[in-house]
Amino acid sequence: MHRSPPSDQGTAPAADVGRGGALAGADDPERSADEESRERLLRRAVAGLSEKNREVLLLKEIQGLTLEEVASLLGLPLGTVKSRSSRARLELAARIRKLDPSFGAGAP
Repeated sequence: MHRSPPSDQGTAPAADVGRGGALAGADDPERSADEESRERLLRRAVAGLSEKNREVLLLKEIQGLTLEEVASLLGLPLGTVKSRSSRARLELAARIRKLDPSFGAGAP
């Protein structure tokens, strides 16, 4: 299945995420320090992922590809991509907790 490119309405290109794009609150020049801190934490955590996990995570979560599209693009079996996607999310959560043990402490 091939997805058509997303429209420009309401979405920021993946290259803009983390640099004034969707996550950065481009419409609000006075972002809170908490938002900036969370963004830096997320970028550091993603950068520290294994290459295989980072690749799948970015294609799926940032580029918005389906698991099937990621599998096709990378030339991998769907089951492998599903496993890597799951491991990537677990690895990301662990890296975030390691970088900032207080992150999510107030969450229910």
